[in-house]
Amino acid sequence: MRILALSGLFMLSTGTTYSQQTPVCDSVYLSVEEMPKYKNGDPALLMKDLSKISIGKDCRDYPPDRINWVVDADGNMTNIEIPGVDGLCRDLIVSQLKHLQYWTAGKHNGKTVCVRQTARVHIRH
Repeated sequence: MRILALSGLFMLSTGTTYSQQTPVCDSVYLSVEEMPKYKNGDPALLMKDLSKISIGKDCRDYPPDRINWVVDADGNMTNIEIPGVDGLCRDLIVSQLKHLQYWTAGKHNGKTVCVRQTARVHIRH
């Protein structure tokens, strides 16, 4: 069994706010005034929880290096993307990620909004 571990959470912080549409949100921002927070803003807790995600030996050909997702306006983790991983391996990882639902939504102009997040991961042997 392999373990996914977070090597860093990367959030875009440019001076410009970008948005796109998804089926879950009208707009998805990359940078907002108040970024989403996991479990009251402790990055170490997100790292710890992501490190518990495991993938089976059949997924060894699909080592993910990053995970993308959207924290919606209700604080739910949605639109999970794992580039380079598909099929049952992707479904296995997504089903485990859906348990990480302890988010405080991001805010922009005083309103809760959907925000895209990216985490770099590596497989620990």
